[in-house]
Parts: sequence; C-alpha cells; structure tokens
Amino acid sequence: MTDVLVVGESLVDIVRTAGADPSHRPGGSPLNVAVGVARLGVPVALHTRIGSDEHGRAILDHLRGSGVEITAVSVVDAPTSTARAEIDPNGAAEYEFDLDASLAPVGEAAQDVRWIHAGSIAALLEPGASSVRTAFDDAGAGVVRSFDPNIRPDLIGDPRDRRAAIEWYISRSDVVKASDEDAELLYPDRDPRETLRAWRAGGARLTVLTRGADGAHAVFEGGELAAPAARVDVRDTIGAGDSFMAALIWRLLATAGREGLRIDEETMADAVGGALACAGVTVAREGADPPRLGEVPSW
Repeated sequence: MTDVLVVGESLVDIVRTAGADPSHRPGGSPLNVAVGVARLGVPVALHTRIGSDEHGRAILDHLRGSGVEITAVSVVDAPTSTARAEIDPNGAAEYEFDLDASLAPVGEAAQDVRWIHAGSIAALLEPGASSVRTAFDDAGAGVVRSFDPNIRPDLIGDPRDRRAAIEWYISRSDVVKASDEDAELLYPDRDPRETLRAWRAGGARLTVLTRGADGAHAVFEGGELAAPAARVDVRDTIGAGDSFMAALIWRLLATAGREGLRIDEETMADAVGGALACAGVTVAREGADPPRLGEVPSW
C-alpha cells in the first residue's frame, strides 16, 4: 500500500553557477518532496505532469531510482516544464520558469493513502489547481493533509492576491509548512510567527516555519517550539525546504496511529529535529538531493 500521495508539478532545473557549465536536474517542489519521502523508506506515489521528451525521461529515471511510483495519468504527450536557476555566490537560487500548469484529475488515488501532500505552483495556478483542490476534498476519511505554499512571485504575481487560495488549503490541512520568506511575502506587515498562529487558528493542527540558518519554529496544539538549524557548510539551498517537508512527513507518520496524528511536544521535537537534520544534509551538497535513510545524522 502507498502511504503518501504527493500532488503537484515536476520539471527540470537548468542550473547555472558562475564559472561552470549549466547542469540539468529533475526538480519541482512536489517532486522533491516525493523523492525525499521515498528515500526515507516511506512508500510514496507522485501525481504530476511529465512530458514525453528527453527531460521527461530524465525525471522518470530519477523518480524510479529513488523508489517513487507515479500515477497512471502523470505522463503526457507534451514537453516537460523547465526552471532556469541562477546560483549566486551565497548559494541562493533565482528562478525563471517555462511551465505548463495543467494536471489531470487525481481520482481514487487520493482515497487509498494515509497522507496527501500538495503545494507550490500546481496548487495555485489553473488549470491544475482545480485538480489539487479536488484531491484534497476527495481524500478519504482519516487521511492526513499537508500543504506548503512555497511562493513563486514570478509565476503567481503578487502573493497577497493569493491569500484566499492559500487559506483555503490551510483550512483543510492538518500540517502546514512555510518558509519565513513565504510568510513575509503573504503578510509583509506581520511577524511570520504571528502568521503561523493565525494559520493554526484557521484550521491547521500544526504549522511550521523554516528560517534558514535560524532553524525552525512550530505552533501546535500543545504550544510552540523553536529548534536550531544543523551547523553545516552550505553548498546551495535548492530543495532544502522540500527535504524538511519530506522528513516532517516521515517522522509524523512514524508516530501516527489509527486515531491519526499525534501532536505533542515530544513528537514535535522529534519531527522538527529530524526535518532540520535532513535539510542540513541537503544544503551541504549540490542541488535538490535529499538524504537516504542511512545518511540522516542523529538529532
């Protein structure tokens, strides 16, 4: 049985670093999350859009190599989406996209899993966003839902115009993860931690803010928790948030029972600590390359 279904875009990152030839890497936030979950030993499927071209074949090889299944309607006879990433001297990436936002209906795949995750571009851009919303609504009873806005202003426009769409997902999600940059783009006049609290009040059981070198902050039923980031030499930050999200799913699923998620201080300390450990591995090496289970350091 597949435990986790991830819904959203797949693309190829064409990465340029000063003084080096461009590299081509499979990417897209939902794809990265699915790969991260699979590498941590959790059965996962990805519902996405993959073209029938050379880029699409590279994505399929990448997914199969990490143990990710794809839904039957994910491969289409069309070009694969791409993102051009320019890496600055500090390892941060700026993106330019050539994206097809269409996504086939998920169907029954959303009902036979323990967890469904969505976010980023596909959750907000039509026509694919309608399929993502339907998957959230159609998920079976007891299925945990998680959401990561992963804001891309160059694609979605002014993030403040997307608040209603994002809050729709939050009202239906058990777990919400965002970066401090996401929170500041959506609510520039509010402390990001206040945004976490508002999202918690808006329906989510657990909200987590990633803060780069400053670690993470979580708001949950039992209170709040702040945790420091792993101390590593940063190679680049591509996929760090996705690696964090994948590990958060991994750790929370490990303690979930028939009654659903267990969210207390001990569980949260373990989940956030494990997520930060995995993100630390990812930023210490090139590209969106989440760790396999044997590579995760203790936390």
